[in-house]
Formats: sequence, structure tokens, C-alpha cells
Amino acid sequence: MLTALLVSALALVSVPGYAQPTWSPGGKRIAFVHSTGRGAQGRPTRSEIEVVTLGTSRVKRLTNGDGYNLRPAWSPNGKQIAFVRTSYDGSRESLLLMDASGRRKRILVRGFVSRPSWAPDSRRLAYVSAHSLFTLDVRTRTSRQLGRVPGTEAAWSPGGAEIAIGGDCIVYVVGADGQNRRPAEGVGCVAALYTGPPTWSPDGARIAFSSCRLGQSCTLYETPAATTWPDGSWRLLYCCAGPDPDWSPDGRQIAFTCVSGGRSGIHRIAIPRPAGFAPPCGL
Repeated sequence: MLTALLVSALALVSVPGYAQPTWSPGGKRIAFVHSTGRGAQGRPTRSEIEVVTLGTSRVKRLTNGDGYNLRPAWSPNGKQIAFVRTSYDGSRESLLLMDASGRRKRILVRGFVSRPSWAPDSRRLAYVSAHSLFTLDVRTRTSRQLGRVPGTEAAWSPGGAEIAIGGDCIVYVVGADGQNRRPAEGVGCVAALYTGPPTWSPDGARIAFSSCRLGQSCTLYETPAATTWPDGSWRLLYCCAGPDPDWSPDGRQIAFTCVSGGRSGIHRIAIPRPAGFAPPCGL
């Protein structure tokens, strides 16, 4: 029943514990985090990475314990998934890589890192750690620090020349060498407001991001990647959203987490939104 709700197209559903979607390059599967149980301070007792084949009821679990498995990112060539593993007590964290089948898990970096983002060549990852931007060659496991950034999340552009930075109240764009930083868009900087991980449209023309207030749900927006903030060009897409949208490979959909009434589920909406579309706010 839960799987049927998960894969239903565009429907607003409430499936507990599903979050952090990432599309496969072919657009036929979505990897996501499935959290179950409730322990101390309401934290889940386990979080695993699973994959669903859209239009079917097939779900496959790729991880099994050893900590909270989070923030999956599918490589552009479809062969690998990078993810983050956090110890159950929250004291340790690592960036890992596994085959798309869930086999051959190996640690790339030890330390607290953001959700990883792949370069178009499927060889390098970008991530943020302690407000510094890094790139990592997954074959040699050699990392390169590109400098300090104002956010905590990174997203490599489809063309490979730029990296979007989220986590502050504004989404920034920097060169893939860490230089030439510019603000792309934001919805106003106020207390306890932050942006989640940005996601690029496949043609590199637009960026989607969530604007979140601590302790509350997020709101999903999109903006032209070449905009000069603040010009008001951002557009509201959805009011019930989590901080983890991901654009589909064909550019026609965005998958995201919807959090409403203490429950979360993975949803997808068509892009662009129809003329006169009014986002369903106040859920």
C-alpha cells in the first residue's frame, strides 16, 4: 500500500518516513531514504536507502544498518550512488560510495559533509564541510578544497562549469574552481530561514530550491540560474516541501519531500506549472 502511494503520479499523499529523493539518469527509478521507528528525542531508529521503479511496486533496499544512511546522489552515468552515513549517536559521519545495485560500499571521506553532488563526468563529487567547498575524485579519493562558502550545500551544474551553494538564506553560484561567486536568488533573509540543497534543471537554465524556517515545513521555488539577485524572478512552486528537491533528467518534473501534519512522503510535480497555477498552500 505504501509503495502504491509513493509511485502515484503527482498525487498529494502522506507516506511516513520517505524523504531525500534522487532520480536515476534514465528517469525510471528514484532512490530515497526510508526512516522507520522512533527512538530518543523522536529520532528514527533506522534510515535506509531504497530504490523504487516508477510505475511498479518494486522497491529494493540498498543499505542495511551500520548507522543512518542518508542523502543519496545518483551518478550521471547511472552506475553509482554516493551517500552519507551518520552514526546512531550522531558523533561520526562519512561520505560513502556504492554501486547502484547496493554492492561494493566504500568510504570516501570521514567527517561531517553535506549531501554530495556529482560532476557531469561521474568521476568527481562536490560537497561542503565546515563551510568550505570541496571536490573529490572518487577513483583516487583525492579531495581538493576550493575555499570558504556562505552555505552548507552544493549542487554541480549539468555543464560542469558552476556549482550552486545553498544553506544560507540565498542560493549562490560559484565557478567549479570556487571563484566568481554571485548570488542567484533568495526570498529574503530573516531569522531562522535557510535554503536547502539546490537542484539544477538538466539544461542548466534554472535552479530549484526550498526555503525553510527552522522547525517548520519548507516552500519550493525555482529561479533562472543566470539571474542577478534580488530581481524577484523566483517563482513559488509548492508550499508543502522538504529541503531536498531533485529535478528529473528530462526536465519535466521535480521530486521532493512533502511534510504535512508530522508525516512525510515523496511527491513529484510537473514542470513548468500550468498558466494560472496557484500553489496548494495552507495544507
